[in-house]
Amino acid sequence: MPCIAVRTLALPNYLMQALRRRCASEGVTLFEATYACFAVLLARYANRDDVLVGSPLANRQPETAPLIGPFATPVALRLNVAGNPTLRQVLRRAADVTREALAHSDLPFEILLKRLKVRAVHGRNPLFQFYVRYQRADDALQVRDLTIMPLPAPSVGTRHELQLTVAERGDGATAEFDYDPALFDAAAAWHMLEYFEQLLKALAGMPDNHLHEIAQPLRTRPPRDLRTGLG
Repeated sequence: MPCIAVRTLALPNYLMQALRRRCASEGVTLFEATYACFAVLLARYANRDDVLVGSPLANRQPETAPLIGPFATPVALRLNVAGNPTLRQVLRRAADVTREALAHSDLPFEILLKRLKVRAVHGRNPLFQFYVRYQRADDALQVRDLTIMPLPAPSVGTRHELQLTVAERGDGATAEFDYDPALFDAAAAWHMLEYFEQLLKALAGMPDNHLHEIAQPLRTRPPRDLRTGLG
């Protein structure tokens, strides 16, 4: 696993509340809003319309739902932002992509890789180099006589070159980048986090703005061109 650096940005409560209202009105989830804005960020920094990122899928079936333990499997999500869509349209595209992935969750990721016969090149993930997660740990989980309490934990690293985690807890929400410092410098990671927050604010308050109407990101670029990692 490569060396990992971390940048974290606190997201204001008013923004999270506005995003919840936006998601409720559009019939989408906060994960889909997070994914949509992350995809726009990558597309604009790389000047690409087609964006491929990975994300964990819970993959719990009725027979495993009451059990304790990890059942997550990664899934590849491809989003196209061509045609200068509005943020509302990007959000709907992201929701469609996510739901299509959920509809095909019965096929384990490891089996898919074997069937596709893809291999890592120079140690890089063969399908995606960017990863997005959304976590919510507001309350304790009660499973029969067992109470499971969420605890803050330091990052354990990532096998991906750039991973975004948006986490909601009782004391607020954060956006966090885990990144490979050999590929991204600290200033670039910080500016990308700030741009992600800007996109969240635009989605919450100005969803009918087209992508070309949204301010361009600051061009503090990572050392390696992002385009090589978008698939």
